[in-house]
Amino acid sequence: MRYQSGEFELRLPTTLTPRYMPGQALDNEPAQWSGGWATPTTAVPDADQISPFTVRPDDVGPDSHRATIALEINAGLPVSRVSSPSHRVTSTWNGNTVDVAPESRAVLMDRDLIVRWAPARGMEPAAAVFQEQWQGEDYLLALVVPGVNGKQRLPRELVFVIDTSGSMAGESIRQARQALLRGLETLDADDRFNVIQFNSQTHSLFMEAVPASGNNLARARRYVKGLNADGGTEMASALDAALEMTGDGGEESRARVRQVVFITDGAVGNESALFGKIRDGLGSSRLFTVGIGSAPNMHFMREAARYGRGTYTAISDLSDVARPLDELFGKMEAPVLTDIAVSWPGQAAATEAFPDRIGDLFRGEPMVQVVRGLPAEGALDVSGRLPDGSQWRQSLNLEQAANGKGLHRHWAKQKIDSLMDSGLTGQIDDDARQHVIRLGLEHQLMTKYTSFLAQDKTPSRPTQEALETDSVPTLLPAGSQGTMLRYPQTATMSPLLIATGLIGLMFSAAIMLLKRRVYP
Repeated sequence: MRYQSGEFELRLPTTLTPRYMPGQALDNEPAQWSGGWATPTTAVPDADQISPFTVRPDDVGPDSHRATIALEINAGLPVSRVSSPSHRVTSTWNGNTVDVAPESRAVLMDRDLIVRWAPARGMEPAAAVFQEQWQGEDYLLALVVPGVNGKQRLPRELVFVIDTSGSMAGESIRQARQALLRGLETLDADDRFNVIQFNSQTHSLFMEAVPASGNNLARARRYVKGLNADGGTEMASALDAALEMTGDGGEESRARVRQVVFITDGAVGNESALFGKIRDGLGSSRLFTVGIGSAPNMHFMREAARYGRGTYTAISDLSDVARPLDELFGKMEAPVLTDIAVSWPGQAAATEAFPDRIGDLFRGEPMVQVVRGLPAEGALDVSGRLPDGSQWRQSLNLEQAANGKGLHRHWAKQKIDSLMDSGLTGQIDDDARQHVIRLGLEHQLMTKYTSFLAQDKTPSRPTQEALETDSVPTLLPAGSQGTMLRYPQTATMSPLLIATGLIGLMFSAAIMLLKRRVYP
């Protein structure tokens, strides 16, 4: 579960926004539809496997694409409230356990289900340690929320990047415009800024970051209000432009906090290449992502922010814009804790603690680190630098660690992420691949190389009949326009025939005009 600003959140995806597949068609692959609406490209070789059909709810049966969802929240501490910005839910308290379910028995699978719950007042965790022993191995997880009030604001250089591709058409582009306009409101006279939009091409409002003067802000607001969604999602060039724009540029530039705000639905199929670009080009900047739409690519949002040493948020609908954006931009004004150091007792844990490098902490966000092979003995020391330059330090007694479940999976997921990171700029080596497979099987995790297998214990198909497969479509995300509907791309010559026919019509029209002029 994600915890921030005194609230836990679970996001359960039920559909996805169709991904944009950059690159050229593979020459050595048959140009025909096999399992998805897209065909493999040089940038997305598995495009046919990650592009299920996208249809409207009216295109499926009345009982199809419905999900029955029931949650049991056992937070380990009293829960004061439960809410959902995406669905109407009912909540039933049974002691410290809360049963949560959507009001309607079966919900339409056209948007993410989001559930949030907050601890009772005074029970918010300032620091906590959990322990688990699994298959003879000890696991510890530390959660620390620096209790720091007040903030010291530093001059910033902000680059807002907004996705205006076709997948953002409809409700998404309205959310994105409102998010960017709210971000402009947070700028002070000491700040500098720029706005970049991208679809099939990248366009920057200014040649470089400019002062946040009244005239420049007014020009930016007019520019943002006029943005529309159309075209492809060529995100790489926008990342290059934003990261280059926030590079070192003299004494004045180095004195500023450099931040990039990326507003997108993340509907791309080449995530790994983009993560590598962020990691290699980030420099001293920080990348913050804002997920847009009812079914954004949250994998991209989380991982882009992780590589960008920033944080992420998501907007589900226009009525929920203010709260998440105010929290995000409030955090960005100044980090709560920087230069964080975590010291576990004993040196054996140094190579088995994840994440191995703790980024800056922002207001309301906890530091979470998990370690394997360390018993619950001794003390954990956490230190960092506050905005005013003073040191902050806290010590946790590991012997008072509470029992927890799933720590081994959390550790294994973090370990797998670190192994997969080595393949961002190239192919992952075979040793790392085998390590990922072994961790996925041991800890029952889905990875790039392992997946879950459903075994039907009571088959209804007679054993003598041949097994048939079918590609199940996903529903068009709520608020998206019909242009995002996706159907199979077949191997016919229709594009060539259409183009040939249009050229023929143009020649015919030209000949007719010529005859009229010669023979009036």
